[in-house]
Amino acid sequence: MSTLRLALLIAPLAACDPGGTHQGTLVDGLTGEPRDGVRLLARSSDAADLTCQVREATTDAAGAFVFENTCAGATYTLAAADDGLLLDGALELKGGEQTVTPEGYTAWRAPTKGSGVFKLSNDLLKPLKTFADVHTETVVDSDVKVRYPTLKPVKVSGLDKGDWLVIVGQSNVDRLKVHPLVLDDSVRAFSGDVTIDNHVYIGVKFNTDTDYELVDAQLDADKIRNVSVGDHVVRFIAQDAVPEGRYALLGDSDKRTFVMDFGEPHVNATAKATP
Repeated sequence: MSTLRLALLIAPLAACDPGGTHQGTLVDGLTGEPRDGVRLLARSSDAADLTCQVREATTDAAGAFVFENTCAGATYTLAAADDGLLLDGALELKGGEQTVTPEGYTAWRAPTKGSGVFKLSNDLLKPLKTFADVHTETVVDSDVKVRYPTLKPVKVSGLDKGDWLVIVGQSNVDRLKVHPLVLDDSVRAFSGDVTIDNHVYIGVKFNTDTDYELVDAQLDADKIRNVSVGDHVVRFIAQDAVPEGRYALLGDSDKRTFVMDFGEPHVNATAKATP
């Protein structure tokens, strides 16, 4: 056999040599605690050998894991097998290399695809739905617009101690804002001979029909986490990031709103707001 032919036969074998080891540790982004029992996948789309395309590892009680036999010449991308767990860190690794110091990674309990609004409780995600349409009236003798949900809520999604509101997707993170939902048990008159009795208003507290104040949600920035992995963006808002109460979550021009209790729920009678 010629030297050239021998070299051509050996080269592919060398390129797919499964001799690499990658060590890492995985911690939870919200608690800082190690993530135990997480199944991880390292996938390669450029491996010359099909047997080199996927490697698996599972974290132990300390969050540690090891990918064995990664192949030289292959580039692997690290992800969790659970598509509700978003990984952050140096997610690309070179096959065939031996790590000396374990690489640190962070896991966030959030969908890895799509967008939406979720409640995170005890490491479980629950998708939230909008509560009601949003209507607008004009304050008497002014051009000030007041927004309110068409339904007065009774029981809504609640965030208890330790829970998080999870907003997924760049558009949602940019658009959705938290506003106090202010109860007003009086009859309020608006422009156009409109009256509304015993209802709730989004970010507005009335003293009289024409005397009012805008009320903002006082969010504690230290209890908000903003995560960006590639083009995937997630915002986590802790239950105690705002004072206890009922809040609306919507964008400035949204036609529907989410409604939720942060902390102890407020129970009110149901009623439609019928101008």
